[in-house]
Amino acid sequence: MQLVFTVCSLNQLPYAITLGDSLRKHHPNLKFVIGISDSIPSNIPAIEYELVSVEQLQLPFLGEMSKKYTVDELNRSLKPYFASYFEKTFLANKLVFLDSKTWVLGSIQSIFELLDQHSIILSPNITKPRNPSFSINEASFLNVGLYNAGFWAYRPSKQAAQFLSYWQTRVKDKGYFDFCHGFGAEQLWLNFIPIFQDSVHITFHEGFHVNAFNLAERSLSNTSAGIVVNTHTPLVFIQWTDLQSNDPQAFLRNLSGVAPTTLGILKTMLKEYLSLIKPLDRFSHYVPTLGKYKPYKKKNVLVRTLEKSSKNMIQWIENFEI
Repeated sequence: MQLVFTVCSLNQLPYAITLGDSLRKHHPNLKFVIGISDSIPSNIPAIEYELVSVEQLQLPFLGEMSKKYTVDELNRSLKPYFASYFEKTFLANKLVFLDSKTWVLGSIQSIFELLDQHSIILSPNITKPRNPSFSINEASFLNVGLYNAGFWAYRPSKQAAQFLSYWQTRVKDKGYFDFCHGFGAEQLWLNFIPIFQDSVHITFHEGFHVNAFNLAERSLSNTSAGIVVNTHTPLVFIQWTDLQSNDPQAFLRNLSGVAPTTLGILKTMLKEYLSLIKPLDRFSHYVPTLGKYKPYKKKNVLVRTLEKSSKNMIQWIENFEI
């Protein structure tokens, strides 16, 4: 069985359901499962996709992870554990992980075909030198990681088992954000996978996993056949990194080095995506019970200005020559 899955908290279900709906348009018979990093209330409204609670994984250390991690960090760190569970439970022979805020716009069949040749697939955050003046530059990826944990795939094998075991061991207690001490949640650990494991394929497909980290090198344009990347590659799926339903412009504000034409297309796409999310808002009111939860608050203009000034000061210090 080929399987696609995501992991999220209950209040992120609008995104996960929209992911499933977009995936179903191109793969109506593909198995899609949502891993929930919380218990699932008995009165939750019915949806068309299977929900699996983290409680079903029976992780003896879940309580410690819940106390230590924020909700976001817990969601991230549970990815490899859900992968192992889904692999065994559904007897899946190929598994693809997509972040819950992913919007599928085309067929992902070629990903499954790549898994005929490779055990593990990773997607890089950066594929070419980046302008140092951009807020998201090469130095950024020394903190957040070279590969993006919002999209990865694997075929059960000895190499994949070692990959998941290594990743699980690291995120069990070191899956948090602490950039000053070299911790970038679950994502930074992926840096080691192409070194530690054989049969790892790094995909450079420009239409896969377009996101805030790589938009500086992927321009979008409209054609009669749909949206294409860098004038010729069909856009297959995009991840709305850092998108918040009560602050939808956060995704656009955090972009750096993006061409005006691309930005205009993104605004149109985002408007359509949000129109799909809005009818599912009833799920966003659930409060997570696992992980340290702090409701998102939109930053006011003063805070954003101070943050921008601080970034500019840090950049000046980094470029200062004695």
